[in-house]
Amino acid sequence: MRPIWIGIVALVLCIPSTQAFCKQTITWYQPDFPPYVITKEKDAKDGIDNRTVQYLIERLPDYQHRFQVGSYKRILTYLRSGREGVVTPLFITPERQEYLMYSDTASYLPLSNGLVVNREEIQRFEPYIQKKGAINIDLLMQSGECTIGITSGRSYSGIIDEMIRKYKDSGILYVRTGPDHLGILKMLGSKRINAAFGFPVEVKYLSKRSGLPNNLIVLPVANMVPYTPVYFAAPKNKWGEAIISKINRILHQPGTIAKFNQYYESWLDEEYLPYYRKIKEEHYDKR
Repeated sequence: MRPIWIGIVALVLCIPSTQAFCKQTITWYQPDFPPYVITKEKDAKDGIDNRTVQYLIERLPDYQHRFQVGSYKRILTYLRSGREGVVTPLFITPERQEYLMYSDTASYLPLSNGLVVNREEIQRFEPYIQKKGAINIDLLMQSGECTIGITSGRSYSGIIDEMIRKYKDSGILYVRTGPDHLGILKMLGSKRINAAFGFPVEVKYLSKRSGLPNNLIVLPVANMVPYTPVYFAAPKNKWGEAIISKINRILHQPGTIAKFNQYYESWLDEEYLPYYRKIKEEHYDKR
């Protein structure tokens, strides 16, 4: 009779009241990347991807959920090693596709990174601004006349990433390590560097949090695409394939993508909204 009782005990451990012990766990990796992911502030619930992740969690009841904060560099190292976790927001790059499974639908479409500068120092950059108002960063970086800040492990996509690779050993780039993605913009605000790459919503968040006038402006970069889609990603293994498949099903449900785009739009200045809504419609209509 003893084996029967052992079997009964094993079943009892998985009754509904203790079901959590039998669930798989998803680790949601969180880069400290306001206002996309807010990990320390009281307004964390308003972070764009705090909200997208919470939306998914509510629709993945068969899993336990935990959070781990880290830099993009550390998070991608974990996922490359096959750790069972999910990260968002994330650009697609050829290198990352070698070891990551991406969702098949973009969560939303962040307006592309630009060159962020202090308003009172705009004259320094005018020789490199083209007729349409976009700055030629190749010529700027070739000149060696300023220090541009970037965050270690972060992809800025497009021509910006190309120019970072091209000039990485030139001495013009200041590479900041650590999990605080706003740190590079704070350095710019205190004039420890001359420029940095960043998103319009990052500049808005920094101004809102500090309560100070926004002295930073974002210059569009010549030959940069107008937006760069972001995705969910997991390790390229059986676990990652299974969880991304479930995330894809949620993304395809009516209303999900519209909701995620609303989260992003809540952090855009009104001047950007008509333009953003136009490109959003064009992008998703192509699918």
